[in-house]
Amino acid sequence: MSAAHAPGAIILSRPLTGLATARCLGKANIRAHALLFERGDGARWSRYCSSEDIPEDTGGEDAIVERIIELGKLDGERPVVFPCSDAQALLLARNLSRLLPFVRCFSTPSDILTGIVSKDGLYRLAGQAGVPTIEAIVAPGVAQLAQWSAQHEGPYFLKPYYAGIRATALPRKNHVLHSRAELLAFVAQHGSEALIVQQLVLGGDGHVFDVYGACDCDGRVMGLASHRRWRQEPPDRGVTSYGEIPAGIDALEEAELFAMTRRLLAGTRYHGIFGIEWLRDRRTGDFYLIDFNARPFTSIAHLQFSGLNLPALAYRELVEGASAGTSPEPRIARSLWVDFLSDSSVFLERRTRGELTLLAWLGSLARARSYAYLDWRDPLPALQRGFETVARALRHFTRRLARHAHTPSP
Repeated sequence: MSAAHAPGAIILSRPLTGLATARCLGKANIRAHALLFERGDGARWSRYCSSEDIPEDTGGEDAIVERIIELGKLDGERPVVFPCSDAQALLLARNLSRLLPFVRCFSTPSDILTGIVSKDGLYRLAGQAGVPTIEAIVAPGVAQLAQWSAQHEGPYFLKPYYAGIRATALPRKNHVLHSRAELLAFVAQHGSEALIVQQLVLGGDGHVFDVYGACDCDGRVMGLASHRRWRQEPPDRGVTSYGEIPAGIDALEEAELFAMTRRLLAGTRYHGIFGIEWLRDRRTGDFYLIDFNARPFTSIAHLQFSGLNLPALAYRELVEGASAGTSPEPRIARSLWVDFLSDSSVFLERRTRGELTLLAWLGSLARARSYAYLDWRDPLPALQRGFETVARALRHFTRRLARHAHTPSP
């Protein structure tokens, strides 16, 4: 099939993930069109995709599905749809029967996908597969939580069932409470709907890992690679701001991560791209399952830079059925990746704590060869990101100067 007549791709974009996915597809000569849900999405300025705005609050889920169908009809070749958040993956799964005559989607049934991306279901699945998880309680009442927390001392780590769920009252995706009294007060005030409470295990930056990969429609693994989160924003519990592929750990440790990933996937018949998050306890060296992202991830272009293009691999499987013959554990070139803006925030916080010097930070940046926004063949997203950063800094200093000017002298 010639490139001119091959199906295109539709990206349900999210900032950075959508841009990274578009770059992976574009570098494999796959046409892409991004639906943008946020004004500052860098995919808007990428040469690797066309784009349009589609506010999620305009018509809700049905409007998004109808627009995907319209684009499928316009393409005429059933383009491949890539979600960039778990909520979007669930949206596609719920509407699979409506979408499939017009587009190609990953085929994990909605009920199974919900059980994978929702952490309460994921942890049950992990228990059945013999994969270790951190001690946790799911959506507890106050009395139930009081009994559980009396047996499990803090600090506590609070997180939603999955990113994008709107039922939880968490002020941020991952929230730490240091004492039992804080925990009980939080749940008494805000409730525990769609909330998971875990004991906080000492892991954090440098001890959080991902296994990246994709499965075909029969649930077979088409490719695996490891990733290490050297720094995260916010530190110790956020998204990668400085990472390494492959993870750079002992071969036996990487084999253990891959084996646990395969055990977890064996019970799902999962279809699509995934990023599975693991934490290594600094005290014991044990690995624990943290999260399952059922879609591309922010550093997917970093993986492409190192030699494994998951969006292109998943596209070929959906269009050509071409999963046979791929190596499930391909050779990956070592590389370091950085998101300059996010990592600068991490540096400032870690320097304040006395954990990272300016010289050490600059040295780490110099070793990076793959970048979140900067791509010499696709420069506009990085330029726009730079303009936004400067404008934000100017607004911040202007507000500070204005407050200082209106503060009366003692």
